[in-house]
Amino acid sequence: MKLRSILPAIIAVGFVCISSVSNANAYFTTYVTAKGGYAVNWKHEEHIDESFEDWNKYVTITSKPESIPVFVRVKAFSGSTYSLSYSGNEWTENGGYYYYNNVLNGGETTSALRVFIDNIPTNPQKKENFNVVVIYETIPAQFDEEGKFISPVLADWTKEIASGEENIDG
Repeated sequence: MKLRSILPAIIAVGFVCISSVSNANAYFTTYVTAKGGYAVNWKHEEHIDESFEDWNKYVTITSKPESIPVFVRVKAFSGSTYSLSYSGNEWTENGGYYYYNNVLNGGETTSALRVFIDNIPTNPQKKENFNVVVIYETIPAQFDEEGKFISPVLADWTKEIASGEENIDG
């Protein structure tokens, strides 16, 4: 007799449990998160190519294919004997630096910046000491509030981004 009075209670509890299983599945499919992710490469690497011909130095910068977009600027030094002047279709002078007007994407090369050596001697001596040193700098490309690239001349060249090997798996 006791079994007959307990059996409806057990069946009622069973129905309640079965009906709440779908709610539990909904909870787990909605609120469960996964661990892990993908590494994002914020690194960039470039190299300079220089050639010298007829008292002119031609400079280009090439970015490795896996590099992020960067801005480029170049400056040359020659000492006091020779002065320098520059020419390049896609280059703009500002504050002694020549800025590449475009973003340098991975795998691309800048157009050539031509560095003219002024005051060329009419009869240069073979033992005459002559050197033009070219430096270049790159920084990750920067954006305005609308998500468009800003001009490299207006970029903050002191700004650094955090990069390094981080464990993104938690």
